[in-house]
Amino acid sequence: MFQNPGVDVVANLEEPLPFKDESFDFILLVHVLEHVKNKFELLKECYRVLQPRGTLHIRVPHAYSRCAISDPTHINLYVEESFFHFCQNINDMGFDTQQGMRLYNLAWMETIAHPLRDLDEFRPGEFFTEICVDYEKPGELYEWEKSLDTWEKKDAEKTSAY
Repeated sequence: MFQNPGVDVVANLEEPLPFKDESFDFILLVHVLEHVKNKFELLKECYRVLQPRGTLHIRVPHAYSRCAISDPTHINLYVEESFFHFCQNINDMGFDTQQGMRLYNLAWMETIAHPLRDLDEFRPGEFFTEICVDYEKPGELYEWEKSLDTWEKKDAEKTSAY
């Protein structure tokens, strides 16, 4: 692996990450998962080094996008449902293909299509489409959330008294 100016750590993502447990509150995996052979181990490692309530932001090309299948370095393809397998807060899908990998809470997901004006004629499937996902590692409520919860309970008690 090559050292680059301004880069503190260079690591092989196919091996355990060289960081202590709960070292980060935010991890950015932008166009990484489609290139990694063992995505399950990488997601477990991200979970290990992420602090409780930390965010793992992922972007991958959508499997139906021409760009996803035209790149010979892509070894994994994804659709939106691919990410439900790693969520605690999604209703049981009736099967567990990832052997208990329900680590995260799904905080946000969006599919974005970017037209490539110099390449495409705006026909279906000819956009660079990516899936953006934010996972949150479960953890205790923040203090402001606790106070909000208390306020909502008091408000509900007042409403039920009428």
